Amino acid sequence: MKKLFLIALLTLSLFLEACGTLSNDPSSNTSYNSFSNSYNLLDYFPLDVGDKWIYKSHLHNLVFGKTILNQTYIDGKYSYIIIIYIINEENEKEYWCKNSTGIYFYDKYCGWIQIAPATMNIGNNYSYTAYCNYGTFNIKFILLGKEQIYTPAEYFDTLKLKKEIIINTNKGKILCTNYINLAKNVGCIKESLSCYYSTTDYLIFEKNYTLLAANITETIYGNETYLIK
Repeated sequence: MKKLFLIALLTLSLFLEACGTLSNDPSSNTSYNSFSNSYNLLDYFPLDVGDKWIYKSHLHNLVFGKTILNQTYIDGKYSYIIIIYIINEENEKEYWCKNSTGIYFYDKYCGWIQIAPATMNIGNNYSYTAYCNYGTFNIKFILLGKEQIYTPAEYFDTLKLKKEIIINTNKGKILCTNYINLAKNVGCIKESLSCYYSTTDYLIFEKNYTLLAANITETIYGNETYLIK
């Protein structure tokens, strides 16, 4: 059951084009404050079939990758298939899309869930609600600012996005804090996530990982040997 609560959060940040009308429609489920001089976050989520990202988990001392494998339709939405794999272990699949309102992840219990809005201004925030079979996701996005991140791939100038997440379920409320550093035309460089039950300090889930290497539209970042699977 914990996987059902958290599956939409456990992704990182590979994103797609043209998902059409969404079941969790942002026009009715979101609220904005002023977005003057906004950053176009869609530029920070590059996508093409064949793009690949390799990450190092700091908590479990393992290396895993994400590759955009192909294109497909999910619930009538045009999306890409992303293969997530741990080296020498079984692959998993995720489905993502993006359109003019933001970036979305598909979960069979929720439909399309927004992972990030299309535009934000530093210091401003954006709120979104997704409705799932087991409860609701209330997500508050805050663009904290710019940050230079050193990784084994190279130095990156990034935008740092914070997500404050409340998951309401019939088993209680779960509180999550998620930080993501995004580099323009590269994608997610670094991510951390921690989730707790609201009534205790018991840690339900935690992740923390950094980019080792990437191949984005045939531009190589980091050690190319990581990209050979």
